[in-house]
Amino acid sequence: MEQKSTQKEKIRIGIIGCGKQANIHVQAMLETDLFSIVALCDVSTENINTLAAAIGSDSSIFATNDYKACIDYPIVDAVLISTRTYQHVEQALYAIEKKKHVLMEKPLGISVQEVNQLTEVALKTKDIVVYPALEYRHSYFYENMMHFIHSDFLDGTKYISINEYRNPFFLPWFYDKSLSGGAINDKLIHFFDVLCGFFAPSKPVSVYASGSQHVYTAGSFIKGVTDEKYKLEKSDIIDNAIVIVEFEDDKRAVVQLNMYEEFPVSGLTIHIAGLNGTYIKVTHADTPELEITTNKDGNIQKYTMEDRRDSDKYGIGHPGAKELLISFYDAVVKKETPRVDMYGARLSQLITFAAEQSVAEGRKILLSEYTNKTIETLAKERGAGYRERFILHDMKLVPEEKKKKIRRGIIWRFFGTKNVELSYIRLTKATLSRILRGLKKKYDLSAFRDISVTIHLITPWDSMYFRVANGDIILSSYDIAEQDDKLFSITLTERGFEGFLSGESLNRLYLTKQVQVKGNLFEVRQFRPLMLKLLEELKKQLLIK
Repeated sequence: MEQKSTQKEKIRIGIIGCGKQANIHVQAMLETDLFSIVALCDVSTENINTLAAAIGSDSSIFATNDYKACIDYPIVDAVLISTRTYQHVEQALYAIEKKKHVLMEKPLGISVQEVNQLTEVALKTKDIVVYPALEYRHSYFYENMMHFIHSDFLDGTKYISINEYRNPFFLPWFYDKSLSGGAINDKLIHFFDVLCGFFAPSKPVSVYASGSQHVYTAGSFIKGVTDEKYKLEKSDIIDNAIVIVEFEDDKRAVVQLNMYEEFPVSGLTIHIAGLNGTYIKVTHADTPELEITTNKDGNIQKYTMEDRRDSDKYGIGHPGAKELLISFYDAVVKKETPRVDMYGARLSQLITFAAEQSVAEGRKILLSEYTNKTIETLAKERGAGYRERFILHDMKLVPEEKKKKIRRGIIWRFFGTKNVELSYIRLTKATLSRILRGLKKKYDLSAFRDISVTIHLITPWDSMYFRVANGDIILSSYDIAEQDDKLFSITLTERGFEGFLSGESLNRLYLTKQVQVKGNLFEVRQFRPLMLKLLEELKKQLLIK
């Protein structure tokens, strides 16, 4: 594609797999304005229709249940592969054969053999970008950690621990190792990937892992995203593990995984020990609300990331989700050297395979067992490998108390000079009217001419109903739903309401069950933009400027 001089060129992208991960990528795509979504593919027509409605696409978008038809669609420049793991390599290879660029969800595959095959093809193919979707490596917090590790702040590091204590997988297919490659393969590749950057130029040399099934065995039940229950007909993956990865130069990392915590979960914690006695600990590292603690110069100080533009504005995706897309765009359109490639991602993937093998065989696995001379030769010829950025993004020192001032009516505006208890917030008629005006002015309701939906917003003190039908919106403190309406409810706890008004991401609040959404899962996705706009207007009207 040739660079346009008068207008920014967009990548015309087809999306293969229209489930949860695709929805997350689409939100970031829409915010970057670098992509034009021209094709959607999924085995489920319902998934396609739901995603199409969520992005506001018109009837001109190409929809198909056949991934080859999506790739073959003439105006598609690139594809996002967001299907089940066992399908990734097959679909990527076909896209490369058809000269289409590939943005590929992790994990790359389910076996060493197929990942080697894809890596070799990618290294041999010129002018086609195959870009692994490893968001964490593109996040601002990762770049800050790289700066600290490779500067005199920590004076280097030889020991890092990463702990992820989380909820189980939501869907039954993940529990079938032949489809997902296993829990370590799916969940820990992000962390092995950042470890390779933290410890660079030292490379991983061996892996020892121990894991088992504590809870989610065959016949047990899991909860879906909206608390629906699934019985596991098959479950041959582990739900807990400890992985020790040894690197060159006497460096090592310990990674712990536990996948049976109920919400609210402990989340992701990273601890980096500096050789000068300084440490850095990152808590909630998988959310925009991550907190960085250090004991630099004998003082315990806590920071947050001031700049959150690396992810979508709602915090739905992983940190780095938007920066990932920008980097993919730069590699495709501007012909810049990719920041990540298949050769670098393969190394991280090999650690997951070694860990899965170590659990199965009860022994330390040497990565030299996976040596592929053809790939190493091709990589050397192409100059393959990651391109790191050592950028220090702004951090903000966390004060002892951090609260937002809230609108509390006319008396508060005249006399309110300090923070008070949240329990006096009321969604008054005046507030509801302001929210209604904001929605009508900023949100295109034309997509709802043939659909009627009622959204019930519930706080600890009030509730209100928004009904959208016939291209118009009605707001009331009373139930105004009609018989054929699609019904959804958004419930915020007191903690969730305070966090929402203080700027915490909805993703974090949802994962900790401070925000709950009830309604059909697929239909909820369709109306997500409207619900997000509703919450934005609510925040705008309740916060003092």
